[in-house]
Amino acid sequence: MKAPIDEEIEAFLMDRLAVHFPDDAVVSEESGGRPGTSGRAFVIDPHDGTRDFLQGRRETSISIALATQGRLELGLVYAPFASERTGPKGMLVSWATGEPVRHNGQALAPRPSAQASSGFEPGDVVLASTRLKGERLEDNRRRLSPAQVVPCASIATRFALVALGKAQAGFTFNNPLSDWDFAGGQALLEAMGAALVGPDGQRVSWSGTGSKPAKLNGYFAARDEALAKQLAARFADLTGG
Repeated sequence: MKAPIDEEIEAFLMDRLAVHFPDDAVVSEESGGRPGTSGRAFVIDPHDGTRDFLQGRRETSISIALATQGRLELGLVYAPFASERTGPKGMLVSWATGEPVRHNGQALAPRPSAQASSGFEPGDVVLASTRLKGERLEDNRRRLSPAQVVPCASIATRFALVALGKAQAGFTFNNPLSDWDFAGGQALLEAMGAALVGPDGQRVSWSGTGSKPAKLNGYFAARDEALAKQLAARFADLTGG
């Protein structure tokens, strides 16, 4: 689903990038982007969560990453509206190689190396799609017990919140995504020592300026790789992982 705001945000970002980074490619959801000559690509989702936005939810976000030579060198997720999850002033989470992760401009200390997770504990929060309702929602609650399953409108926002430690995990499945859906969030996760894996429990990797393999049938983010693998395993019967 699209809305005029999606194209307006993309046009603004494309114009700014053309001025400051004219040689870099852009890969973006609405127009497809533009080619470049530098070997680098900005990967953009101008508005992640449009359907929910049109229904009144305000956790949607702008997601940007910079990919080069199989690496993510920059990540940004900007949720501009106030909400229970994003805070009273919205949420801007950003990172670039050699810099700390910043939350609304404030640098965050690196997390200490965590031991392998033993699983979820009571009080843990797992962020899931707002489309999970009825029996599907109850099934997710059973699978993720004793964690609490909380709806969040944007995949990028879910992953950024996990990077910040405001949730222990976030996921989507049976929903093959494009690079722009998760690249910004993945960059933030990895910068904070968290992890993003596919249905097979393997970290999502990049080659050149694109992820591989493309169009996985599930993406599972968690505060550490061990927990991300456990999360993927809990849904293996639904994802083929």
